[in-house]
Amino acid sequence: MNESRPQAILVLGMHRSGTSALTGVLSLLGADPGALLISPHEETNPKGFWEHSEIVTIHEKLLAALDSSWQDERPLPDNWWSLPFVTPFRAALKAILQRDFSQSPLWILKDPRICRLLPMWQEILRDLGCVPHFVITLRNPFEVARSLELRDRIPEARSCLLWLEHLLEAEKGTRGHSRVVVTYDQLLADWQATSQLIATSLSLSCHTDNPVIAAKVESFLEPSLRHHFAAKGALSDGRLSQLASEAYKIILSTPVDQLADALAPIVGEVEQVSRLVTPWATQFYNMDRALTALGAKNAHLEQTITYQLSEMLRMKSTLSWQMTKPLRLIANLPGLVREILSRS
Repeated sequence: MNESRPQAILVLGMHRSGTSALTGVLSLLGADPGALLISPHEETNPKGFWEHSEIVTIHEKLLAALDSSWQDERPLPDNWWSLPFVTPFRAALKAILQRDFSQSPLWILKDPRICRLLPMWQEILRDLGCVPHFVITLRNPFEVARSLELRDRIPEARSCLLWLEHLLEAEKGTRGHSRVVVTYDQLLADWQATSQLIATSLSLSCHTDNPVIAAKVESFLEPSLRHHFAAKGALSDGRLSQLASEAYKIILSTPVDQLADALAPIVGEVEQVSRLVTPWATQFYNMDRALTALGAKNAHLEQTITYQLSEMLRMKSTLSWQMTKPLRLIANLPGLVREILSRS
């Protein structure tokens, strides 16, 4: 591809879908992920998240301003990206990209939240004159549900709805753009073939035959870090679980340019479920916020009580407190006399 403009790869996919592993591989192959990456977490992602820390922070603040979060199954407001209060968030993201990637001919960005924030990101990349490429990363919804249940205690039905919403929004938001769908299984089974598929589909160069780079990738990809396998279990027979399984099978068997029509029936049903869930989810989030605020108030009161007790103990240990003890006894003597007389 002979493209003079800077190019960006945006890795899209639901949380716990292998997006970190894929972004790590593509970064080792030459795409610039930036320097300010979130530190690895020994329990959940020991090989790193490969997410730009400042960009993720802005995403979280933006979703909070929209009364949402990464695990909110409710749809975002219509045309939310055009709301006035979104402008500062968009400007902050553009400033980060200009600062960190202006010298990078090919850079890469990964955060599952982007699936829901794609309309804004399309505008940002267009404003910066950057050519976007999208890699939709797919993992069996059973494995995602089990991983989210273990990490975040999210029930299966809710995980499946979130999985569907992230996937369907990523598919819709990338139509007409340079894009490719790959699976976590493909990456672990043959990272070189998967990387070459991405490069070919997006018209990018890929040097998977470099022995030094290949050794780094082989060391980075550890299949033992995968703890959930679809072959060892299956989703329940709930409708959301069925829809997730159907969507997964459709994507695996459908050319990327035909996904819109193939997924249309599922899109309609998921939208209907989201509308039904929204009132209940809103009540839940309001209660959760109230409990969070109450917890914060309780923690503040505990800190205040602890401080006051420590101050009282400190005051009682002072020399002046000890020296004035007889005076306090004399001052309290009339009250003690009255108490004794009242008992007699």
